[in-house]
Amino acid sequence: MAQFRVEHERTKEMLRNFDEVIALKANKGDFFELRETKLEKAGLDEAEQALSSRIDGSDVEIGNLKEFIHNLQETMQTQIYEGVKKANATIIKA
Repeated sequence: MAQFRVEHERTKEMLRNFDEVIALKANKGDFFELRETKLEKAGLDEAEQALSSRIDGSDVEIGNLKEFIHNLQETMQTQIYEGVKKANATIIKA
């Protein structure tokens, strides 16, 4: 019975070591696979710069649109004022 326990403990330890080695190899395999498929830092920097350029361009376009809308509002206000002024003048003449 004592010999069975000793063999059982050795077997458990061997299986534990085997599991650790398999887990380590799996982690290394995942690491190498990830390293092969992930973007290089230079690629990330280029993507970040391109995104920054697009954001800056969008900010400029938004500014231009805001200015256009502001000018449109002023033009509409002027035209409405002039229209009301003409209508009042016509009513007063009549």
